[in-house]
Amino acid sequence: MDADYDTSVAAGTKARPHGRSYWLLASLLLLWSLGYAFLVAEALFLMGPDDYERLVSAGMILPGYSDYVHHLPTWIVALTLFKVATRIAGALGLLLRRRWAVSMYSASLVVATVIFLRGFLLDDRASFEAPTQIGLDVVFICVAVYALYFSLAARFRGILR
Repeated sequence: MDADYDTSVAAGTKARPHGRSYWLLASLLLLWSLGYAFLVAEALFLMGPDDYERLVSAGMILPGYSDYVHHLPTWIVALTLFKVATRIAGALGLLLRRRWAVSMYSASLVVATVIFLRGFLLDDRASFEAPTQIGLDVVFICVAVYALYFSLAARFRGILR
């Protein structure tokens, strides 16, 4: 068993239930979630057409992406905000060592998958996104999968209460 997750009892005192790596990863997941929240807020609420045009001129996004983002259905925007909230809540749950972190990350991954598949299968989102944006979308999904795995592992190791 990993020394960071030693839950043995020695001489009547409990050993550390988790070590620095747990706190480091939980903190990084919180920072990642807050960074994602900023990106979502910027894309959905703060950036205007001129901002998107500068990104198109710089070659960072493709023409048409601004229209795509600004014409998303309300239910997709609501699901995106829910996804942001559940990611932050999941990370906070890990830091507070609460079992509901697993539920938050599960909900976040399900919603992220729905949004991802809807965008690429129904909206042909790939025609509006640069390859780097698509790669970033894949990274976000991978981190969501890892966050769920990490929270499940913490739960099964008895770290979450």
